Amino acid sequence: MPSWAISFISLGSAIAAPQDPHYRFITGLAVPIRAYAAALIATGYIIERAKIPYDSLDDTEYLDNLKTIESGRPVIYRSGEDCYHGEFIGIEQKEDGPSINFIWKRGRQRCKCGLPLQEARKRLQIVGGSSNGSPEKTVGEHRIVHNKEFLKTMLGTNNSYEFAMRSRLECVIIGCVNTLRHEIKDTEISFGSGHVEGTFQDVLRARKFMAEGSAYRSNIMPADREHTSLTANQDRPYMVIFDGAISFLKWRDYWLQSNWLVLLDKTESCFQDAVDQLNNEYVERRIGDTPIENTLELPQGIDILSFQEGAE
Repeated sequence: MPSWAISFISLGSAIAAPQDPHYRFITGLAVPIRAYAAALIATGYIIERAKIPYDSLDDTEYLDNLKTIESGRPVIYRSGEDCYHGEFIGIEQKEDGPSINFIWKRGRQRCKCGLPLQEARKRLQIVGGSSNGSPEKTVGEHRIVHNKEFLKTMLGTNNSYEFAMRSRLECVIIGCVNTLRHEIKDTEISFGSGHVEGTFQDVLRARKFMAEGSAYRSNIMPADREHTSLTANQDRPYMVIFDGAISFLKWRDYWLQSNWLVLLDKTESCFQDAVDQLNNEYVERRIGDTPIENTLELPQGIDILSFQEGAE
């Protein structure tokens, strides 16, 4: 992988460090050409965020959270390398502790099952609504698809299965969906000394490019849509990448609780309008600087601005 690509991955890792929840971090990047920049930055971001434990709740907090979930809520149950859809039933108190009860489906069979708390935390995932707000479809059993060797190389861990099993929305990229699909899903890349092959999708696990019910780590949204319903019922990601001037100018006001990465291509017709808007954001709302550029070696021709402002 070329040095300029590694620089973008390093930038994504740098802005993924744990942050004060009272502030949000804004990073603006002006590049000679945007090709693959969003995919690379998001990859570095998700790799770094993968180091954060999936569930920081202790057993009591986890159990209290389960008590708020209504019966019938969709779940995904993992058995070996297979994954089954089902429904949450409830919590049953037994002599040896609580049992998390649910129904899982295999073909036309419906099997009732109960798991001890620790097993449930590892093998049972509560499923939320889909990105458009409607309930997720139950599609039957399927095998969890992941590029084990590539993920091991990228994440630096053997726990690729856990990464591919559980959903957590780390990042949303807003841009041209067809372009992003080609860069993220269709482009083969190699990484590491062994030149292990894969795609950016193996790490990003962009929900828009995956089958219903698959675990995801990011999502893609089209910049050219007119309907604000795109953001309705959407989980709040830790970071939004505005891939281009149009996406930033059009959608910035809908993501005021997330960190921003504003990626501007200097050849865009609206480039200067977006620069002016970002500079206004800096002047009017900045409460502190985050000079991450001092810790990075970015390629020549790239301008960067980073600061923090209060979270809304």
